[in-house]
Amino acid sequence: LMYLVVAYISIFKMRIMMPKLLRVIMGLLLIIVVATSLVYYPASTWWVFVVLILLIGNVEITAFKHSKNDEKGVRILNMMSLFILVIYIVLVAVFI
Repeated sequence: LMYLVVAYISIFKMRIMMPKLLRVIMGLLLIIVVATSLVYYPASTWWVFVVLILLIGNVEITAFKHSKNDEKGVRILNMMSLFILVIYIVLVAVFI
């Protein structure tokens, strides 16, 4: 959730480089932490990791579309991000 807050701030509110760099670093660290924490769980829980990668990829595509001023694309990607977040929360509640 903290990653999504930093991503929102870096994409829509602040136009400087530091939040963008922080967003990328937090995304990479989130992937590493989730991957290492899922090592000891059954293979079916790796769906949580796959959905997390989809969410981070969607946020990065949203940042690219926002930089190109594609408002329709950004709106669609924001809806997809919310949908992926709901799927992620459901998977975490079911598997872990």
